[in-house]
Amino acid sequence: MKKCLILLFVLIAACSWQVSKEIQRYSISERTDVFQEIPMEEVSLAGSAELMIKAQIKTHLKGFYLLESKDSLKGAEKYPFLFNIDGQAVVWDVDGKKENTLAGAGMRYVLEKRLRLRSGRHKVVMALPSESYLISIEVALSENASTLEFKPLYKVDKSFGPDFTRGLQRFNVFLNGKETS
Repeated sequence: MKKCLILLFVLIAACSWQVSKEIQRYSISERTDVFQEIPMEEVSLAGSAELMIKAQIKTHLKGFYLLESKDSLKGAEKYPFLFNIDGQAVVWDVDGKKENTLAGAGMRYVLEKRLRLRSGRHKVVMALPSESYLISIEVALSENASTLEFKPLYKVDKSFGPDFTRGLQRFNVFLNGKETS
């Protein structure tokens, strides 16, 4: 039993290390000509695709867990979202807003960015470095406006169901309202 626990710990540490290395790789821009951020009120340009990116996460407040690292970004004023589209990387530090709901007190971070890029197929990588979480998807964009939305699924508490205080399990991703695989 002791050997199984040690092996499990080693496997978890190796997976976390691998994800951290991937996040580090995607945080470096290889290109700068893939997309540009545009203001919400700006008029669309003919001949280009427009992509609205929406993502959010709720974390517990600082001090929720007694032994949590002081460097943890959970409950911090700002929370980093990393995006890499076809080799162009950007980190958006999103302001948090305290929220107290039936699910509990926490900090919600809501990202909404509007981008202009060429129509066609694009590889989109979204990562949360503080969660050691990364997801990569391919999207096909036309010259119309599209919305790419990342909806969080939280780890499950056996008694209460999904619970944001237990951390992120994964994101479900939707392009124009349809779930991507």
